[in-house]
Amino acid sequence: MPPLPLMNRPGAVANPQADPDAAVPAHFGDTLREQAALGEGLALSPLARDVVAVSGPDRLSWLTTLSSQVLTGLEPGDGGTETLLLDANGRISHALAAIDDGERLFLVTEAGRGAALVEFLERMRFMLRVEVGERPDLVALGAMGQGLVALEEACGLAGSADSAGPTGLAGAGDPTGPADPEESAGAEEAAADGPAAGGPAAEGGGLWRDPWPGVVEGGTSYDVGLEDWTHPGRDYRAGLVLVGAAQAGRVIEAFERIVGPTPVGPLAGSLAWEALRVEAGRPRWAREADARAIPHELDWLRTAVQLDKGCYPGQETVARTLNLGRPPRRLTILQLDGLGGDLPAPGAVVRLGER
Repeated sequence: MPPLPLMNRPGAVANPQADPDAAVPAHFGDTLREQAALGEGLALSPLARDVVAVSGPDRLSWLTTLSSQVLTGLEPGDGGTETLLLDANGRISHALAAIDDGERLFLVTEAGRGAALVEFLERMRFMLRVEVGERPDLVALGAMGQGLVALEEACGLAGSADSAGPTGLAGAGDPTGPADPEESAGAEEAAADGPAAGGPAAEGGGLWRDPWPGVVEGGTSYDVGLEDWTHPGRDYRAGLVLVGAAQAGRVIEAFERIVGPTPVGPLAGSLAWEALRVEAGRPRWAREADARAIPHELDWLRTAVQLDKGCYPGQETVARTLNLGRPPRRLTILQLDGLGGDLPAPGAVVRLGER
């Protein structure tokens, strides 16, 4: 994705050029307040993501045969799902958020990975009725908690997605609670002044609700049955919308009118988003996966793998590791006090003795 014009906003600080989030600001001048505002649903975060669109009547069945998840049940406004593309050895090639608008399937991948995804899909088309292409005109805006409701309304999408919680999370209930009447009134006023229904976000397929840390239908987790353990991401409720790049500014303005003024404004940088993601134990391909990572190591069996389906690349490794063995590695959270002020750089090797 090309760098967003948000880099020109007052206080915006860029990420390093080689960083996976180089296309979006690291922060807007106050990382801690931005993190708090994002977690409280009072800010949104531009996300460094590429978007690939797949059209044609065979798109959902085709991607179901290629990926780790069943996509044939996707419907407009259902919040989408998460899926993985694996190689023949079960190693993760792409981690995708998937949203379908009834005519097109939108696949959201890491920034800089869109071209590789298109190349792979083009090789696998054969005689199927599908068309594949990048969508550089679409950008991803993320929010958390009640901020997702405000972001939906800002895009003219209020009520389009199931408010009962993340896709596939049975009995989750609404994690954000009922909307405040005054806030709802403000949302209606903002919607009248801002993007209308069918506006910029509707171009991008709607809202994707992150299912993490729920266990979706057909998924599993290595902590199933542990009664005395609570997942660190139990309160994590995140998602994104795809909006026209030219309309992103209007969506941000409408969002700010809905949530009201805050000390840091309506935007949080990538550092705030990443801090909350890591705190929740939520894996990300660009940060935690390497060339030999398999889904079990990152706990992706929770949200991105349908264990009852077969006949997709890497399925044998998925089944064998789950049923006959254990993952060779496991992702974990390492908490450092930071008192020395000398924190390891991303990707640094951390050792305990000789290990």
